[in-house]
Amino acid sequence: MSLIIKNATGGYALAMRDIRVTVGKVESGDLVIKVGDKVYMTMDLVFLDIKDYDAYVDDYTTWNEFFNQAFTFQTDTDSRELTAKLLKASPNVAGASDPVELELKYVLDIADIDSGEQIVNVLSKYAYWEEIEVLGIRPSLEILASSNPFYVHQSIIDNFQPNIANGSLATEAEGLDRNNVSFPTYLPVGLQPVNPFITKDTALWTVIRNGTNALSFRRYSEFMDFLFCGGPNPFSVATEETFRDKLKTINAQRSLPFNSVDAYRALKVATEAFLMGSIQVFGVPDASFQLQYNEYLKAVKRVTGNPETEKILPYLALIRQKLPDLDFKSMPFEQTFLDYLDDGLRAGREMETCYGLISSKLQFPCFIELIWSYWHEESMMVQGLGTIARRFQNIRGEGAIDPLANVEIGPLRPLNNLMWGYIQDEQHRLTVRRRAYEYDHHYGITLQGTAVKGLRPADSRSKFIEAFHTLLNLCIKFYHQYDDTTVVADGFPIMNALKEVHMILSEGAHNQFGDLPSTARIEMLMQQYILARPEFREFLPTRQMVAYPEPWMDRVGVLNQMHNWTKTNVLHFRDLGIFGEQIVLSIRYGAWSDVINRDQAANWAIFWRPQIQNYMHAYRAVTGVDLTREDGVIDAQQPSFHLIRRLTEQNIKIRV
Repeated sequence: MSLIIKNATGGYALAMRDIRVTVGKVESGDLVIKVGDKVYMTMDLVFLDIKDYDAYVDDYTTWNEFFNQAFTFQTDTDSRELTAKLLKASPNVAGASDPVELELKYVLDIADIDSGEQIVNVLSKYAYWEEIEVLGIRPSLEILASSNPFYVHQSIIDNFQPNIANGSLATEAEGLDRNNVSFPTYLPVGLQPVNPFITKDTALWTVIRNGTNALSFRRYSEFMDFLFCGGPNPFSVATEETFRDKLKTINAQRSLPFNSVDAYRALKVATEAFLMGSIQVFGVPDASFQLQYNEYLKAVKRVTGNPETEKILPYLALIRQKLPDLDFKSMPFEQTFLDYLDDGLRAGREMETCYGLISSKLQFPCFIELIWSYWHEESMMVQGLGTIARRFQNIRGEGAIDPLANVEIGPLRPLNNLMWGYIQDEQHRLTVRRRAYEYDHHYGITLQGTAVKGLRPADSRSKFIEAFHTLLNLCIKFYHQYDDTTVVADGFPIMNALKEVHMILSEGAHNQFGDLPSTARIEMLMQQYILARPEFREFLPTRQMVAYPEPWMDRVGVLNQMHNWTKTNVLHFRDLGIFGEQIVLSIRYGAWSDVINRDQAANWAIFWRPQIQNYMHAYRAVTGVDLTREDGVIDAQQPSFHLIRRLTEQNIKIRV
């Protein structure tokens, strides 16, 4: 584990004011935390070495006291300070007037933080506040450095059990000294899982996890409430400016050739701006994580003989190697066109790069997967809103009794005009058949129903389901080994399975892959927003005591019940979409074809364990298929096949 500097300038040094100052004079030195400085971890104590290069170190005792209070340490997920103690500051340079390099050894107690992946941040903290404030300097805490992620296990001290011999637990006042516990006592002794070495892939997975979470319906709903209803501002100043710019750009480019659809058009523009803005802001690491992510990226040359480089994902760097003769196209067609119309600018209109690779897609790939749309479509969300749209047009539903007969939306409600615009814009939305073709092209999965009969797919990923389910099953076996502290879990089987799934996914990343997933996401987010409108409470008898995490879900649940569709809770379909997207993205954009280190695969399985196990549980709830079977039997059937089977069984029970 190594410390990596974090500061606004991106350098490897941070100016730090000398605390021994007089009025009118401020000395300064440099705190240097280099990549590669040693950090050691033993059980629940972390030992780390920091090198400090400072001028005018003329009193060792003073500096020893200063550095014992100079830094504060906390984890990336918790603002509480960790207990820290300076063990050593050397060399002893009393009376020295020349700059020297101090070596500081700290010990951190991480017993009180949660287990799991952690990042320790090192922050500056001035010891003599009064002396600095005399000069009018306002001290502030800022992140100096962050350690690489590591895994924390429960502290031994937490396991001391009160008993008749000692009468109590160790107190906080006893600090780091484990010998201060009253004895005799019963000390539980246990083995800990053997964690693999942390690999740089964790930087990519963190970006994927943060980026996909930023596209959640909760974040989308907060954005819409802020934009249309004056709700709380969910953004920082800089982030809000980015989204406002996106709104202005898209608003100028989008139009609808229909009357009285302005409300729907605003919804459409806002949804696209939310998606594009979230990808731009949250699809890249924040400032405290940027250097770790940059270490993972790989620098590639623009063209042969050109010294300029771009830093891109290692997977995309492998693709770049196949096209070494093409330069990067930094200016998109639409921007050069608009620039010319504005004032005839020629910047970006260069023949050498006109047919090059789009640099924005190489540097900032769109972390969206169509599998999210597939599982939400299987929940009958799209079809449910379709039945409401037909009833809004006064088209009677099928059957002797119309379950939506009471859907009468008055023109005084905002939902009325939104539904009008939604129906008018139908010709501009993706059809179910078009999405079905793409599901098959990406993952070899298909929809069932009259709307998708007679499909003629040109290129199906027929091996994906088997390969993906094999990978998930191997993960369960790995977790059994990992949890058995007498066994070192082997990541090689997972590594080979990841390679296979990665290669299959790569074959489907062509044609509509670049635009259809994001378009489908925009449309389905809008559908969720419409279904979540409070007006529907008057027409759909939802179960109020069911705690759905998102307001559109109970509407879909009651529509399934009214039309005698699936009785599986819509929560499981939503979980399959969210967790499936994160898992597939981490496989697609990892350079797995070039990996030979089993630790990378083991880290992948550990990092994504919550998502993998939740996906497998949701898959069993939806299809009835257990992907955790220990006999090695892998289900390779289409999910839609199992859904039809369960629907048939459901209808038989109803008739009986």
